[in-house]
Amino acid sequence: MVRLDTDAVARNIEKRVVILIAMPGAPGPDAHWRKRYAQHAFESHGQTFFAIVTDSAIQRGVLTAIQWITRNEKTISSAFATFEEACAAAESYRGTTLPQLRRLFEEAETQRKAARAVA
Repeated sequence: MVRLDTDAVARNIEKRVVILIAMPGAPGPDAHWRKRYAQHAFESHGQTFFAIVTDSAIQRGVLTAIQWITRNEKTISSAFATFEEACAAAESYRGTTLPQLRRLFEEAETQRKAARAVA
């Protein structure tokens, strides 16, 4: 299985950031993604800030409750309503700006829009 923090591991970054986005109206993270998150949280050798972005207040509440129950010293998890909120929290965690997060998000948005135009 591909690690969620492959790039950070390759670059020897101690404080890693992972942001998973559930697109508006889309279902939340399914069992596959919840399992990947749990596996990453327990296998990680560095500290990880793991953010999930969803427009569903119910999903954010459930994810917050899961975080409280499964608290892990190496993984800080939070749920956010917007990508910008998740970016701001990730930047605060890392203590620096992370323009690459916005660039990756913009690339994903461009691809998503192109795929919708074809469909």
